Amino acid sequence: MNKSGFTLIELLVYMAIMGFIVVVAGRAYSDSTSMRIRSQNMLRSSEEAGRVSAILKEDISQMGAKVWMASSSSGNGIFDYAPEVYYTDPNASDADLSSYELNEERNNLRFRKVHYSPSGTYQAVMEITWKVEEGVLKRSCRIINPAPSAQIPSECSISSSPEPVEVAKDITMFEFLPSKPGPENPSSPGTFADEIIFPIPPETFNFAVNNINSSAYRSKTGSKVVISGFSLNVENSSTTRVTEAYLAEAAGNNCKTFSFKAGEEYAIDFDLPYEPDPNDDKKINRIIMFQPGYDHLSIGLRRGSFNPGEHGEIINGVPDFLFYPSQSTNEFNQESKGRHFVFSVPEDVSNACIAITAAFYGQIAIQGFLTFENFKVSRKLDKVFHFDRSEPYYNPPHHPSSVAAKASVKAFELKLGVKKRDEEVQNITVIPVPNNGIVPTVGGTI
Repeated sequence: MNKSGFTLIELLVYMAIMGFIVVVAGRAYSDSTSMRIRSQNMLRSSEEAGRVSAILKEDISQMGAKVWMASSSSGNGIFDYAPEVYYTDPNASDADLSSYELNEERNNLRFRKVHYSPSGTYQAVMEITWKVEEGVLKRSCRIINPAPSAQIPSECSISSSPEPVEVAKDITMFEFLPSKPGPENPSSPGTFADEIIFPIPPETFNFAVNNINSSAYRSKTGSKVVISGFSLNVENSSTTRVTEAYLAEAAGNNCKTFSFKAGEEYAIDFDLPYEPDPNDDKKINRIIMFQPGYDHLSIGLRRGSFNPGEHGEIINGVPDFLFYPSQSTNEFNQESKGRHFVFSVPEDVSNACIAITAAFYGQIAIQGFLTFENFKVSRKLDKVFHFDRSEPYYNPPHHPSSVAAKASVKAFELKLGVKKRDEEVQNITVIPVPNNGIVPTVGGTI
């Protein structure tokens, strides 16, 4: 009787193949499981870091909030402020006008702000501390000078040593770096003023007129530059008659070039007064016939390399700003003549010119003229944050700088690290604190 079966060699081969498959499948499953766990831990770390960063930013950005509206017998609102927000008497000669304290290791931040009622009235000054102890992020809140019947948050205490509240665990990094005032070294610690890029004094500016099928020209007298002689644009014509006037040096005929850095804010300011036409019987400047939405006046950036009679190249991501000429016909009661434009660039720009573009479609407005005065280009230092990461890190008064420099700190760079099951994520967040160091006007009314 014949019986079929496997030989010993066949069984050994089968077992070897199955063992190989099991080992490979097991390794793949193990690697897949390990990757999934790592991904989950990284995601948890990232979510925790993002959550904590958002909480910190919302809390710390209110640093220095001090102004509130008080009532008065006349019924009008009066602005008042809480001096307890400062760490020293603001009237002292050597006052620390900041609203924060940061230890030398930069991992323990204490700051003050006013707590408001839902209607915007003063309730108390809150002193808040953020610190990390043994990987646990803690927040404590102390109440200073509460108003009668004040509504105080439950996590705050009038005790000088309030009990901290645990906010997050597994914190591996927690450091603050204060911003330095100004572009480099502050010339006057504790104060802020825009950095004027061009010009000083105002008499040093001019315009280089680049005519594009236009007969416009400019004349300069003292601190004034007048542009006139515009050409008419015809809607059904293929030729556009445009005037582009480029900001220039006082005696120059070429545009003044600038460099702008991404992430910083700049401002263009000039006066555009109404001036009557001395050659007109009624002393009227016919620019008053400018029609918004029809005629065109704008200011913007152009590439510095262009040929006469051609449009300057527009810089991507930086739109032009529209503006209108002054319309007042009463030379003794002129309307506000100041023009102010704030802009930033999406990426670093060099060799840029500032151009005024004019195009007219009304036959009367082209007979008028534009007068420019006090042209100024500046960088807004209160919106520019510079962080000195060299040794020693900038941290007044621990850094070699005066205590007064603390009032010029307008932002903090927060480095936050969270680690979940051996997977660490680090975040860097910039937190603006615009109210730090501001001294309000006392008793201002509205």
